[in-house]
Amino acid sequence: YDDIQSRLLEWLNDRGYSTVSMTAYRYLSNSIFRVMKAHGYREYCKEGGALVLREYLKQNTANQHYSNLKTVVCRLDDLLEDNWSDRHGSGRRYFRLNSCQTAVIKDYCSFCESAGHKPGTIIIKKDAASWFLHEMTNLGCSDMDGMTTELVARACIEVTDHNLWGEIRRFLRYLSDEGILPADYSTAVPHYRKPYVIPSIYSEEEVSHIEMSIDRQSIIGKRDYAMVLLASRMGLRSGDIASLRMENVDFESGTLCIIQQKTGRELRLPLVQG
Repeated sequence: YDDIQSRLLEWLNDRGYSTVSMTAYRYLSNSIFRVMKAHGYREYCKEGGALVLREYLKQNTANQHYSNLKTVVCRLDDLLEDNWSDRHGSGRRYFRLNSCQTAVIKDYCSFCESAGHKPGTIIIKKDAASWFLHEMTNLGCSDMDGMTTELVARACIEVTDHNLWGEIRRFLRYLSDEGILPADYSTAVPHYRKPYVIPSIYSEEEVSHIEMSIDRQSIIGKRDYAMVLLASRMGLRSGDIASLRMENVDFESGTLCIIQQKTGRELRLPLVQG
């Protein structure tokens, strides 16, 4: 499991995925691996990935988390075949665009390519722009001249994948900069902040990077380093670390003794050796 996850993250990094996206992939793949291990799988395989998705649907609906799990499963399947696929699943949306809109989308993709965007990123940008124009047509606006702030906002609401709103905003800025639109309507696009996924588990290498990034030459740096060690080596909760006092430390016996805030129970731990 560690090997295929490392290969997956390396693949994503080579394709320009952000740290946030790679953290989400690591978190989701760990979830997939835990279910597979519980069902007796010793390594990742397509059958196990499909089982994870079926098990999730037994207790949940096909929500956004399910879509994210499915994406990671598809990427892991890609690794097994050593073939990166730009599009997964049979549920691709199809958009009704006229010849003018199609030409605009084509020019926008060429612009993105010349700006150095990777093929996978361009596909996302194309889908976002196409979906937006499709919804504009459904609202009765099939040409650029009829675009208004109100219609832009209403069309964006119909784009149910809120992760694409940022791409629609960039598309509208492009149309304004190129003179295709008389005004910049990007400010009419609603804002959506993608939640940051906090990993449930850090690897030893990641913990080491965190520890090494702290400047221990200053007093504050030494304090921060001690707090990180208390969390990473001794497993103390943040609240317990913040409330530590010198009387909690027994230097003669080399132990740390606290009353845990969460449980109210005494906890005695050996001090970390320097």
